[in-house]
Amino acid sequence: MCMWNDADTHTFLSMKDKKKIKEIQKIVWAHYEKYGRHNLPWRKTRNPYRVLVSEIMLQQTQVARVIPKYKAFLKQFPTLESLSKAPLRDVLIAWQGLGYNRRAKALHALAELVVTAHKGRMPTMFEELIRLPGIGPYTAGAVCAFAYNTPVPILETNIRTILFHHFLNVFF
Repeated sequence: MCMWNDADTHTFLSMKDKKKIKEIQKIVWAHYEKYGRHNLPWRKTRNPYRVLVSEIMLQQTQVARVIPKYKAFLKQFPTLESLSKAPLRDVLIAWQGLGYNRRAKALHALAELVVTAHKGRMPTMFEELIRLPGIGPYTAGAVCAFAYNTPVPILETNIRTILFHHFLNVFF
């Protein structure tokens, strides 16, 4: 199970801040219910490898571009093991059109490491995930939240903008 060690964060918030957070949660959930992209292929899985692939592909790449690449990539490399065994050249060819090839290289290195050091099983702890190549705090948190249903704080760009607006009254 993914764990986040900052359990006391809530004690630093005032009652006004806690009410504001509840308001923001309602706004975000209402927006998601009305406009959320519920049929995206990565929304229909709890497989940590598939969640990871989607999160890495979605970094600085538009959703419309990712959808067909995600499906094709998983068809060619359906498991961490198949990705780890593939020549890097094949991975980079499959990645074409997504840009930022370092993401594909890191994903390939991650697959090799997980297969050798973790017996082919994705780590379930935030602290272990963040040590893997190409995984930062957001991606580790996303895998914990979306694959393992563990409540961890993750802050993606759109939510960060909402928080800045509501707490600092600014837009970027």
